[in-house]
Amino acid sequence: MMRARGQGGAANPAEANQYLQAAAEQGHIQAQVALGQRLQAGEGGAKDEAGAVRWYREAAEAADPAGQFRLAKMLLEGRGVSADAREAGLWIQKAADQGYAPAQATLGQMHLEGKGMPQDYVRAHMWLNLAAAGGDGSGASLRAKLNDLMTREQIAQAQDLARDWRPKAAAPPSAGVR
Repeated sequence: MMRARGQGGAANPAEANQYLQAAAEQGHIQAQVALGQRLQAGEGGAKDEAGAVRWYREAAEAADPAGQFRLAKMLLEGRGVSADAREAGLWIQKAADQGYAPAQATLGQMHLEGKGMPQDYVRAHMWLNLAAAGGDGSGASLRAKLNDLMTREQIAQAQDLARDWRPKAAAPPSAGVR
């Protein structure tokens, strides 16, 4: 990443990708996610969304919440892979269960819209509340809109669920979803 940013020498995005790929191939999870991001954005070479999906999936299967979240977003949007809201929902749930706030916000939105998840305002509110508590601004704004669609009892139930929620430990790599 120092080569990508030009720290300690001239920036060389293509060389940065080579280093990241070497680390990713050796199982370095953060390198897998970073390489996926760079391939998705076309940094250091041609845009390669299918390659990004490959590296996000590697990280996701190693129970990394950032990899799970990014893979789920690609599956939701059909970028680099056929759109699959059901599989996206499975990955986003895994990341949200670990306390990854961006995944919690997306999961809340999925429950709100009934996309890849059953439509459930109480669950949506719970996940959006957790996302907001974790610092995700989109969770707070979506939750505010959702309040207008819910009864006081539903909001109280969602708040109780959020208060009682605890993050789950990451599932072992063998428990991956395919």
